[in-house]
Amino acid sequence: MVEQRTENPRVSGSTPLLGIFERRCKMAKLSKEAMDMFNDPKAYKVIATVDSQGKLNVAVKGSLMAIDEETIVYSELYGKRTKENLEATKKAAIVAFKGTTTYQAKGTLQGFKTSGDVFDKAAKTVKERFNLDIKNAAIIKVEEVSGGAIRM
Repeated sequence: MVEQRTENPRVSGSTPLLGIFERRCKMAKLSKEAMDMFNDPKAYKVIATVDSQGKLNVAVKGSLMAIDEETIVYSELYGKRTKENLEATKKAAIVAFKGTTTYQAKGTLQGFKTSGDVFDKAAKTVKERFNLDIKNAAIIKVEEVSGGAIRM
């Protein structure tokens, strides 16, 4: 039977998840653990965007990575809906997860780069991981982060 408590006294700010308590914290910067997850090539990564009419789009982006505590970058490899949505509304929610650990970052597009240090770093990473060339690198400023490991 699932316990009906709303708080785990051992974890401040926790919420129940099928009887298992999940730690949630919100901050404006990525923790080391969150950065490690976004940079883990074996973690699953997705980005959610919305167009100017409110139509949602979710796309898998294996190229997502954190370049510092306040910046997430993804490389445009193919397709165009994510890029078009970001150009229109500038907002994104990004999730990286592996096993029982999930991190979500929300942020605002700062722009698309086709050259420079960030582009070069993204291009090198994508070439090493997927043997593909990138069109551009989207730079997203992190404004909110939540997540962590599920506690059992």
